[in-house]
Amino acid sequence: EDAEEAAAKAQEELAASQRRMKSAEKAVTKLVEMLQVHPSLTALNLGHNSLGPAHAAVLLRGLASSPPAALTALNLEMNLLGGTMAEASTEAAEALAQLLASAVPLEALGLRWNFLRAPGAVSLASGLRSNATLTTLNLARNFLGDEGVIALCGALGVGATAPIRTLRLGCNAITAEGVRALAAVLGTGQGLGATLEVLDLSENPLKGEGFAALSDALPQCAIRRLEVRGCEIGGSCSSMMCGLLTTPCALRELHLEDNPVDLPTMHSVAQTLAQIDHGLVSIAVWDRLLKGTRAAADRAQL
Repeated sequence: EDAEEAAAKAQEELAASQRRMKSAEKAVTKLVEMLQVHPSLTALNLGHNSLGPAHAAVLLRGLASSPPAALTALNLEMNLLGGTMAEASTEAAEALAQLLASAVPLEALGLRWNFLRAPGAVSLASGLRSNATLTTLNLARNFLGDEGVIALCGALGVGATAPIRTLRLGCNAITAEGVRALAAVLGTGQGLGATLEVLDLSENPLKGEGFAALSDALPQCAIRRLEVRGCEIGGSCSSMMCGLLTTPCALRELHLEDNPVDLPTMHSVAQTLAQIDHGLVSIAVWDRLLKGTRAAADRAQL
């Protein structure tokens, strides 16, 4: 009797789940239909809805097949586009690629915290190769790893048409290997190297080797703001930081908070700032902010 009750309960739960899925699919389909009759829509924020891969794919394919002519901003953060921790899917990422390659004039795309992983990045990269409008891309907290970043770099190098100015890749388990691939693209001064102004790589274990690769690429690219908070960059990088400050480049903001940067390193940086006119507006280290160049460095109490 207990077994029969358990089986009946399981059957009930399955039926309820199927009804919810069908209801959600109808809701997403209805939303797509509404969007298609509102061509003046410029921004769509569907963040924090746990759509899942299947429902998100319905939405994205609908947008790609009947592109809203004015849609420039789409936020899909925290929607389980890549599935869950236990079960991965590339269905939504493939639909995203279709959207990026469509006539939708997207400029900003928010995909933070979606479990896209490396296979999702590979799918996304295929759409980026055909995109000519995207300027802001947030892929933070997606478990991309080095493999995912390398796939993205393949779509954003020489000959790339996407004019990305802000790229957020924080907390993706990226190591020096992935950063070297990114630095190689930036160092060409073409594609992403010509357009990117804000790069966020915070909370990735870049360490000194990764920071060195980035530092070497900065003089050749357009980056003005570099965020490497919590990247395990330590005091051994003192000479590298000072070398970066003495090399002409576009960099104006450097964020190094939550790294094991010691006081001798901070002294070296302050002394270097006092001796040159680099043009850097601010350096954030720990909870301290060194603003300006010579005058501010002279005032810095380290």
